[in-house]
Formats: sequence, structure tokens, C-alpha cells
Amino acid sequence: MKLSVLYLGKQGAGCVYTFEMVKELASANIQLQVILSKQIENSDKFETDLNLPNVEYVWMDTYGNSKVDFLIKSINIFKFLSTARQINKFSPDWIYIPMLSLWAGMILPFVNKKIKIITTIHDVSQHLGEYDSFTEKNYKYVITRSEKLITLTKDFIPLIAQKYNKQSSDICWIKHANFNYYRPNTYNAKTHISNKILFFGRIHKYKGISVLLDSMKIIHESNPEIKLRIAGNGNLSDEDVKKINDLNDNVELINRWISNDEMYQFFEDIDIVIVPYIEASQSGIIMLSYTFGKPMIVTNVGGLPEQVDSSVGVVIPSNDSESLSNAVLEFYKTPEKIFSMGDNAYTKAVKDFSWKNSVEALINFIQ
Repeated sequence: MKLSVLYLGKQGAGCVYTFEMVKELASANIQLQVILSKQIENSDKFETDLNLPNVEYVWMDTYGNSKVDFLIKSINIFKFLSTARQINKFSPDWIYIPMLSLWAGMILPFVNKKIKIITTIHDVSQHLGEYDSFTEKNYKYVITRSEKLITLTKDFIPLIAQKYNKQSSDICWIKHANFNYYRPNTYNAKTHISNKILFFGRIHKYKGISVLLDSMKIIHESNPEIKLRIAGNGNLSDEDVKKINDLNDNVELINRWISNDEMYQFFEDIDIVIVPYIEASQSGIIMLSYTFGKPMIVTNVGGLPEQVDSSVGVVIPSNDSESLSNAVLEFYKTPEKIFSMGDNAYTKAVKDFSWKNSVEALINFIQ
């Protein structure tokens, strides 16, 4: 079998997701053409770890972070024609898109219509406060052009089928695999209670930061030793900044982009990971929690309950600061659960959420 893997993102979890899937596909002796952005943050990992006879690369010079740069570079239609020609020449059985990116929708119109496409949908809808009509139309074109789709959330199969006029049999549920990519050999899992809880990842309205800060006020009144660490890049509202200031030393804020190499450091000394989302499809942060052996408190939205069972965490109602504070305080009443659930999480990361399982499911689906 021959696959063209098309992903043109530059940073974040999509780069890791693509790397891990390519790695396992290569191990399965699939002949691969991998089309990537020259600016992808882990290009060195692809070039060194996956410098293999059955993997060939097509590197595209993509755009910067500004809309102006995107528009200027997107005018160059010859760039998309050239990449499409290379795909056509490779003549794959399938084009596999592990995560949507805007330029995929620019390349596919020039690809031979006989080449089938399979696309992984990470988010069924754009997140609260992030809607962009161009992105919506671009992604819809790629999805409707695809013969088969992959969802990371089983419960979303009927919704995807209805939204994109697909048959449920053409949609496959493949679990999001672990992020052991981020766990170095030097990772030091602590063996004592630190009274620290963690919110990690991009800071945005739909993530429920405001609800989490309200819950911290309740937690502080009951157990002032518990501290919250917020680590990630994004804009906090003026109201949330005031809440953080009112909580004084009980909130540690690291508001910046966290690099891959330092990510593990924010998990080593914490007890519990909090995922207080107001809406979601699924969460890569949950997979990080598995990877670093941490129990979780997550909200009952989207696919989050699918990712977290009672052996590794607690599921609570969304947008409910009282339920969130109660869940945190209950953990600290029985601290042994913090360690047992954390151990369960890492065991499941290795056994249940392996990339080998994901690739086997992908191959079976398209065959």
C-alpha cells in the first residue's frame, strides 16, 4: 500500500500526532510520501528518526503567523500545483490527512480525482469564540472531498455523518493515542503530595478558566494549602486577571508558549490535572495526563467522558465551580487515590492508547 500523508501545520500537538502516525505506518512497511511544512517545529525528528527507505518527504515553504503573510503566500498557485503534481506522480492508494490544515484545501483541487482521501477530524465544530468562515469553508471542502473520515470521539459519528452527508460506515472511531513523545527518560514522577493542581494548555474562553478560578476561591476557603498552576499561552479576560490577583499566591500563572522540551516540567510536581472545558471534542491535555501519570478532573462535554474512566479520574458537570471545587477537595481527603489513579493512567497510556493500535485501526479501515 502507498500513502501520501498531508499535514502542513507548524507547531502544537498536530505535529506530534502526525510524527507518531508516520512512525508506526513506516514500521508497518507502508510506502509513504510525507508532505510537511518546512517550518514544522519537529522537522529534525522526522529527518533523523524517520530517515527510512520507505519514507520520502516533500517540504513546503508555508506561511508565518500573520493573516497578511498567509494571504500573500496563498496567492502563489504554482506552489499548490507543484505539490499536487508530486502527489499524482507518487500515485498513492490514499491521501491521509492526520489533521486539517488550511493549505490542504488549496492542494486537493489539483490532485487526481481518482486518488482517495481519508481525513481525521479533531474538532467537529470550531471552538467557542474562534469561528472563522474561511476556515469553516476550507475544512468543509476537504472533509466532503474525503471518501472516509476518522473521528477521535465515538459519540460524534452520527453528528459527523449528518453534518457532512456521509454514511456512518465511512467514519471510523480511532482513539487519540498517548503523548509519550513528550515524556523524557529523566521524567521524575513525585511520590509525595504537593497540594498543586494544574491547568495546562492554550488559554481560551471555551477552556473554562473563569469557572476554575471561581472554584479556587471555594477551595481556598476550605484548604488554603492547595495551589493552582496555569501554564499556557493565551489572553486572560480582565475579570480573570482580577480573580487571579485576589487569590494572591494561590495561583501560579505561566502565560506563554510552552516548548515541547520543557512540557514535562510542569507535570512533575503536581497532583491532579484539571480540564474544566465548557465545550470540546476531545482533549490532548487528557492524553498528556495519561503520559505523565496524573489523575484528572474533567467536565462532561464532548468526548471527554470517553477519554476518562473512573480508574483514572472524575467527570463533573461543566460550568459548575461548586462541583469542581468539591471534586478537588475529595481527592485530598483520600490522597492515596491520587497515586493509584496516576499509576493507572500511565499503564493505560502504554497499553490502551498506543500508536500501534491507532495505525492498525487505520490500515484495517482503509483496506
